[in-house]
Amino acid sequence: MKEPGHRVQIVTLYTRVLLELIENQRISQEMLARKIDVTMRTAQRHLTELEEEGYITVDRAKKPFEYAINWEKEIPGAEWLRVILFHPQLRGPSTVMCEGATQAFELARQSGTDTSQAIQGIFQQPAETPVAP
Repeated sequence: MKEPGHRVQIVTLYTRVLLELIENQRISQEMLARKIDVTMRTAQRHLTELEEEGYITVDRAKKPFEYAINWEKEIPGAEWLRVILFHPQLRGPSTVMCEGATQAFELARQSGTDTSQAIQGIFQQPAETPVAP
């Protein structure tokens, strides 16, 4: 659904479908269509194309169908990004990273220093070692 005053949609309909599937892997096509404000045929087409491209797999033995996300899949046009960025467990860390990068950028811009170096400096700090599950 388009927000008033936002003509450019950075998050495509395909991404919105993926985000809904991440929240509910057993969503019906009818409910999906309602949630993203499209016709059921449009939702079906996007699901089919996401499956054909390998972004999702569909278990048609269950009703409603059950969808699984291919977290390793690259995002076309931005090959350095992966679908894993949409994983619910990464929302908090991604938000913190974006806020830190935005603050570093703004501080550098306001002080007249190199914004690229300021952002790069964030990532030169030692990263925490991931804990094995």
